[in-house]
Amino acid sequence: MEINDQLVDEISKHKWHHSFEPIPGIITPGRSYRNPKTCLDRMGVQSDLTGLRILDVGCSDGAYSFELAKRGADVTAFDIKTSERIDLLKRITGLNINYHTMSYYDDYSNLGTFDMIIFFGVFYHMKHPILVLEKLFDIANDGCMLCFEGESLDHTGSQLLSEALINELSSKPVAYFVLGDYHKCDTNWFIPNRECAKAWVSSVGWTDVQLMPDESFDITVGDVTVKSDPCRCWGTAYAKKGI
Repeated sequence: MEINDQLVDEISKHKWHHSFEPIPGIITPGRSYRNPKTCLDRMGVQSDLTGLRILDVGCSDGAYSFELAKRGADVTAFDIKTSERIDLLKRITGLNINYHTMSYYDDYSNLGTFDMIIFFGVFYHMKHPILVLEKLFDIANDGCMLCFEGESLDHTGSQLLSEALINELSSKPVAYFVLGDYHKCDTNWFIPNRECAKAWVSSVGWTDVQLMPDESFDITVGDVTVKSDPCRCWGTAYAKKGI
């Protein structure tokens, strides 16, 4: 699509959470920088996803959904928000995303089954994270890859607990129940450490749970390069069915 002032104005009329580049030269004006290609590559997601059905849970602006579709995947995504931004990006990119406005706790049975599930930036927003992981396991095909990411207690400094206590607990699966407005968001519930996030996933039946190195990495969006937040926990797991 040709980039012009009308298109830029149309993009700017929407409230975006993520700043990412759906097509070269167009950047959504969000406050949280995302380069979905960099992130997915880091997780080991292949460049050719042709023939795979992928679910993007809590997709927000669709940064990952559209990158997955670019790679040839049949993408289904959902969030509690209406579809205006997704519809706009579908028109701009020419890519199709099967979007649903729904909650984490709604019935997933009408979505079908999936070969890969993206579970980024959502588990700490859930009252019942293990329940949601169970629901996702139920719609995972055998060998389905789960890619998960979210805030980790290990690097919250003294915001929640003393650093000494956090370090002491780092080898144990521990989550902190957030009371009140944490990070200016009243939908945060449980902030797990890395071991707890891993335990949540494995307790449901996901196998071969692996955590990415606990380090920041460069995220480039347009002319801006920022460091990823090292307090995030990144991991992968697989569904093994019929055993």
